[in-house]
Amino acid sequence: MIFTKEKQQIWGIYWMHSIQSFASSMVSIFIPIYFLNLSYSVPQVIKFYIVHYLLLLAFAFITIYVVRLIGLQQTILARAPFKLIYYILLVLLPIYNFPIYIIAFFSGLEAAMYWIPLHIIFSRYSNKNEMGEATGKLFALPKLFSIFSPLIGGFIAVTFGFSALLVTVFIFVLIAIIPLLLAFSNGDSFIFKDGKFIPKKFSSFVLSVYCNLVEALHAKSTFKFEIKKGWRLFKDNKKYFLAEILDNIGEEVEAIIWPIFVF
Repeated sequence: MIFTKEKQQIWGIYWMHSIQSFASSMVSIFIPIYFLNLSYSVPQVIKFYIVHYLLLLAFAFITIYVVRLIGLQQTILARAPFKLIYYILLVLLPIYNFPIYIIAFFSGLEAAMYWIPLHIIFSRYSNKNEMGEATGKLFALPKLFSIFSPLIGGFIAVTFGFSALLVTVFIFVLIAIIPLLLAFSNGDSFIFKDGKFIPKKFSSFVLSVYCNLVEALHAKSTFKFEIKKGWRLFKDNKKYFLAEILDNIGEEVEAIIWPIFVF
C-alpha cells in the first residue's frame, strides 16, 4: 500500500516528533540532577524552569513572525544552532559558573522554535475527519519511542560522560528533521510505503536524500497569525485549551520534580 501525499506529510510529522522525543527523553530527566550535582539548590533549579517556560511563552509569539518570514519547516531547522548553544552552555557551566538563566534563555528559544511550527504543521496537514486518531498518534508514538530513552541516556552518561550524551542527543535532533523535510518535498526519488520512506533506486539513495532536502528547504510553507482570530478561537474553545494547559503542566512538573525527588 502506497500512501497519498497527505499520508506522507502526516507520517513525516509523526516520525520527526517521535525521534525528537526519543532524543529529548535521553537527557531531559538528567538535567535537574546535573544542576543539583553542581551544587545548585532545589529552589534555584525550579526557578530555572520557571524562567524557561516564561521565555518559551514570550518566544512563542516571536516565533510566529519568524515562521511568516522563513517558513514552518525552515523554522524548525533554524532552531538547531540555539539547541547546540543550549547544550554547549550546559557543558561549560561547571567551568565558567555563569547564571543558569542564560541557559534558560536559549532553552526557551529553541523550544518555542520547535513546538509552535510543529503544532501549526500538524493542524494544517492532518485530515480533519481523522483528527482524533491523528492526535492520538502524535501523542502516543513519541511515548512508545521514548520508553527506554532514560536508560539509554543514563548508560551513555555513566559510560562516556554527560558531554557525550549531549552530543548524541544533538545528532538525533538533526536526524529528526529529515523525515519532515522528505515528507514535504515534491521529489519523486522516494515512495512512502507502510509508514517508511523507500528509495526507488538504492544506488541513488544519498543523491535522492540530498535533492529532496534541498527541494523541501526551498518550498516555503508559512503561517499568518491574526491576534483577533486567535483570541476568538481561545474564547470558543476554553475548555480544550485549559485541558491542554493542565496536561502540559502535569507532564512538565513530573519531569522536573520526580528526578529531584529521586536524587
